[in-house]
Formats: sequence, structure tokens, C-alpha cells
Amino acid sequence: MLGWFSSRRATTPAAATASAVAAPAVHAAVPPCPATRPSAIHDGGAPEVPTSTLSWLLDGPQPVQAPPSDAERQWLSQLDRLLASPRLPADLLPRAASVIPQLLALIRQESPSRATMAQQVTKDLLLTAEVLRMARSPFYGAQPVETIDAALDRIGTAGLHSAMSKVLLKPVFQPHGGGLAARAAPRLWQRSEQKSMSCAAHMAREGGDRFEGFLAGLLHDSGWLALLRLIDRNGQAPSLPLSRVLDLSLERRKDRLFGRLVADWDLSPALSALAQQLQSTPMPRLALPLAEALVAADLQCGAEPAPSQSVQPA
Repeated sequence: MLGWFSSRRATTPAAATASAVAAPAVHAAVPPCPATRPSAIHDGGAPEVPTSTLSWLLDGPQPVQAPPSDAERQWLSQLDRLLASPRLPADLLPRAASVIPQLLALIRQESPSRATMAQQVTKDLLLTAEVLRMARSPFYGAQPVETIDAALDRIGTAGLHSAMSKVLLKPVFQPHGGGLAARAAPRLWQRSEQKSMSCAAHMAREGGDRFEGFLAGLLHDSGWLALLRLIDRNGQAPSLPLSRVLDLSLERRKDRLFGRLVADWDLSPALSALAQQLQSTPMPRLALPLAEALVAADLQCGAEPAPSQSVQPA
């Protein structure tokens, strides 16, 4: 059993289940992710303006079709210098240092027995709530389930690992301090939850590892979180609305930041291969199952703006 969960106060299965059923929805007031079109061209051939993920995250205005300002170019150059440095600042994701070792232990543990799984779940109220919520989700048929045993029968070991990963990683996305990162944190977590299930479903349909897809989807927006923390640290955030050139450029750089973070964590060979290739190739151009799953998940939940044919990122 992971130390993070076993350190929690144990409860009886009945008490844990009752608490989980009554648990309120998280971030209920956050508006849904913006709809993203899979193509930047309408049927009539007119260019379609892509939806900006960053604008939605910050609840700000959409980017404008204008040349990047001098301040934007200067800030992008500073960001590129940091991305080219051998090591990123250690505190970009302050809570990750305590979470990643436990996530690694979870990934590498052997499949537990059903009795052990039930015992693990009922020791932690947050995990109990997540297991029940996952078992009732559309991914598993959106059917009623009232007990932990029934929930575990439905989601299996991979589903339990997914639920544990979500409970472990959620604190990384919680607001920390002030600035843009804290402002975007609730929506970042909402998108991460959506993408994790969508990416897992895509991998399962293609014969890949469902849990690995889930993990990639859950972690992908850590790139946005790190990028916004870099903006906060710089102290000279570009003013809104951004130029569309800068907006699209930040989209690509957040994937590179995600790759740098994942490479340091060394969670799995597939995630490490994705991380390495993202340093030189944009996500949509990678012929890797995880990259294809992330692109598909982004389009489904509105995570990635459709590429513009008239504006190229710097």
C-alpha cells in the first residue's frame, strides 16, 4: 500500500461509502471547456478562428490578429532561453516532489488481490469517493453502483490505479500563491480530468495501455501550470489580449515544458519517448500512440486550439 494513502485515518467501508456518496462535486462552478473543431476550415472554405486554451484558462479575451508586440517577443525569448537551459527550476511544480515517488511506486506495484484492493480503498475517504465516481462515469457505462466491491468489479485494477493517480496528483494542480497559475488552476484540473478519461479511451480502442493513456492525459496540462508559473516568476506577464502568434507559440512551448517535466520523472518508457521527441517535434506531428491519443483527447475536450492556416507560431 502506498504510504500516502496508508497514513490516512482508517474508516469502515460503510462509513467511507456513505461519505463518498455525499461528497460534493469539485469545481462545479467552472464553465465547460470550450468546444474545439478538428479542422480550421469551414465547409465554405473560410478560415476558422481557433479557440485559445490560454484565454479560457484565464477567463480572458481571445487573442487578436496582430503582430506580436516588442514586449511579447522579448518575453518569448526569455522563455526560450529558460527552455534551453540544462535544468528547469526545481520548484516549478512545488507539490510534485512529494507526489511523483508515490506515483512511481503505484505504477510499479504488482496487481493486488480484490480483497487487498477493497482494503486500500476503504482506508481513504478521498480515494473511496473517486473510485465510486469513476465507476459511475460514462467511460464505464454510467450505471448505478453503491458499494466499493461493485465499483471495483466494474473498474478493475487499471481503474483503481487511475483513481489513485488522480487523488495523488490533484494537489499538484491546486492553487498555490497568487498570479496566473493560481488563477488557472481550477480549470486546469477540470481539463486534466476530462483529458485523462478521453486519452484512456482512445488508447483502449487502439489496443494500447489504458492506464498509460490515463496518466498521460492527467499529466499533460502540467505543462500549462509550469508555463504560467514561469510567467508569474518573470514578473512581466504579457498584457491581455495576446497576439495570436504569441498564443500559438505558448501552446507549443507548454508541450515542451510537459516533456521536460515528464522526462525528469521517468514514469514509463512510452512517456519518456514522448517527452524526448517533444523537444524537437510538435505533438500533432509525432507518430507515437500516446501523442495521437493526446491530440485526439485535446480535440474532444477542447484542449488544443485548431491550427491556424494564416498565423504561424514563433
